[in-house]
Amino acid sequence: MLDTYIIIKENENADSVNINAYLSPHPLDEDSHLDDEVFKCIPGFDDRSIDEDGIHPFFRDNNIEIYKRIENLTENMFRSAIKNIWPLLNNYIITRISIAIDYSGMLFDSNSLAAYNYVNSRPEHGYYRFDLTRSFLIRQLHKLEAGEDLSLKFNTTWEHELVHLLDHWNSVKSSLFRDSSKPEECYKYFLLQYRTEGIAELYYLLKGGRDDVKKMSDALLRFKDKVEKIKREIFSESSVSEELKETISKDYDFYEIGPWVILNYLKSHEGGFHADFIDSIINRIEKSEVIEQNEILETIKIALRIKSEEFLLEYI
Repeated sequence: MLDTYIIIKENENADSVNINAYLSPHPLDEDSHLDDEVFKCIPGFDDRSIDEDGIHPFFRDNNIEIYKRIENLTENMFRSAIKNIWPLLNNYIITRISIAIDYSGMLFDSNSLAAYNYVNSRPEHGYYRFDLTRSFLIRQLHKLEAGEDLSLKFNTTWEHELVHLLDHWNSVKSSLFRDSSKPEECYKYFLLQYRTEGIAELYYLLKGGRDDVKKMSDALLRFKDKVEKIKREIFSESSVSEELKETISKDYDFYEIGPWVILNYLKSHEGGFHADFIDSIINRIEKSEVIEQNEILETIKIALRIKSEEFLLEYI
């Protein structure tokens, strides 16, 4: 049976996008092989032992409702993010978006919040796969239970991952350098992380998320120091081990510095055509002034035109 393609247009409704969030593995699957201990941190989960009727906690009606609630919450939050960046998705073909919810904490890096799974996505068929980690899910559920709002970081996570979708092929290009043991190739990979994560994290920065970096001058100084450090570590070896890659990765600051580096790059990008606009954006960020949504999307739109090869040439 052929998929029905949805050509996204600016005047169409984002509610038409097919989103399917699912617990992975689902506790009701026969081969899930999960212990009910993984649900201890899920608010409201009935983890009492098998009762006199022989019903396992996984199959209690009230727990099944929790599974559905988790999947619905994930779909709704993701759809809100789609609406926020809707103009950037103009003319994209989407047949289905799948979100694997790792409530067990066994599938993905616990330090992550979510991920665009470019390896298992198929843009040519309009299929995209995302992953939601346990840390994000637990934080969301406990905040809802307490009647509190998520922080800006969590509230812009899906926008970050959707920008990765828009930047799909550059993620693929970057991954080609990741598994190499050659110093020059590894160096390119880490440099490109400032590009890919920097562009994706622009949404958070432009929404007011500045964390510990509040000025362009500070960001560029840190970037210079960090790149020189990475270069020394990588080129001190004739072959880069996985252990060294892991060490460098743990010390990365692509998210904190990356968006600032991208904004600085955009001042001279495309012949400096956007310099005045980008200078205005930078000045307002440093003054903690509000950046309008259309300006945020325009900035990201321009940044997505930065080619990986161009970025490497600037900093190698």
